[in-house]
Amino acid sequence: MNLKRYINIKMKREIRYEDCGHLYSSLYALDFLKFCAGIAPTYYSLGNHERFFDERDRACVQNTGAVLVDNSYVQQGEIAIGGLTSAYVSNMDHFQSKNTGMTVSISPASKVLAGESLNWLKDFEKCSEFKVLLCHHPEYYDLYLKHRNIDLILAGHAHGGQVRIGKRGLFAPGQGLFPHYVSGLYDDKLLVSRGIANVSKYIPRINNTREVIYVNLIPV
Repeated sequence: MNLKRYINIKMKREIRYEDCGHLYSSLYALDFLKFCAGIAPTYYSLGNHERFFDERDRACVQNTGAVLVDNSYVQQGEIAIGGLTSAYVSNMDHFQSKNTGMTVSISPASKVLAGESLNWLKDFEKCSEFKVLLCHHPEYYDLYLKHRNIDLILAGHAHGGQVRIGKRGLFAPGQGLFPHYVSGLYDDKLLVSRGIANVSKYIPRINNTREVIYVNLIPV
């Protein structure tokens, strides 16, 4: 099945609010995860767009066959795969809207993670397997991850800097103007994808090609 055609079809399918929490607004997310899990082991970590993620969403993700790694890790053969959460999730205060029943944030997110969000990394570092960490936010690299015993960190969020001037991006959330970590490999350890979304309704991607990165891990 052509993947592009599959996504175009599934985006038209509506998911009722009662089916899950946050993910009801991502009309194709659950079907896409199920499709991926039918091809290969699939792992899901949380970023800023999961700021309203709740237990209903966790159940929905698990039912697709994908593995949610949120401040946790699993072992897959000779690879250990972990997922570091987002401060957009862990630092939010929430309430239930009386009009829609949807969870609503009442405080801004912080890019600073709570200490308990990092404790599990100590065990993850001790794994003898090749360690791959899913971390949506590249701005966490200098704060928490640069000197840790982790082999590969996969990140996004920066969208290539949205507008690229030469080899530099103009702006990235969490990093501000002329951000450092927006695209490519840094320190042979942090790999940042430009992603495929436009991210802004008002500012188009300029000189910023969309991308999906394929990583081939070769045993040595």
